[in-house]
Amino acid sequence: QLAADKKQKDDALAKAKALLDSLEAKERERLLREAASGGINPGDISASGRAGAAVRFAMAQVGDAYVYGAAGPNAWDCSGLTMVAWAQAGVGLPHSSSAQFGSGAHVPASALQPGDLVFYYSPISHVGMYIGNGQMVHAPHSGDVVRVASIYSTSKPVSFGRL
Repeated sequence: QLAADKKQKDDALAKAKALLDSLEAKERERLLREAASGGINPGDISASGRAGAAVRFAMAQVGDAYVYGAAGPNAWDCSGLTMVAWAQAGVGLPHSSSAQFGSGAHVPASALQPGDLVFYYSPISHVGMYIGNGQMVHAPHSGDVVRVASIYSTSKPVSFGRL
């Protein structure tokens, strides 16, 4: 009887530990996504129409892993994120930041609107999506996650594009 009671208690303890591990993993994931969002609630971003659809999709990926060449559904590179986000709005883009640079119209920084693309480096080799207030959502580099950051956090942008 003592052995049976011990087994029952050990089983209950193992279930409790598994539940705790699961809850801790969910909490870690929630905290990671919260940190990566910069505290920005996607509902606070003023964007409508096609740009709104693209921004909402991109923001929903915050916290997903960066993987070179990836285009979802759980990992992204910079141009894969913008390509698939704009595809949700019915806009086709190539999977290359330099090729995306040739899509749409170029606009000055003073005219930026949510959904606009932010391009970096010469030659162009990184792209993010402007979300307002000097912020963008982007997939920065290996070892990081999709996150919200200042448009100046990567380096000085070289151009901006509107689709």
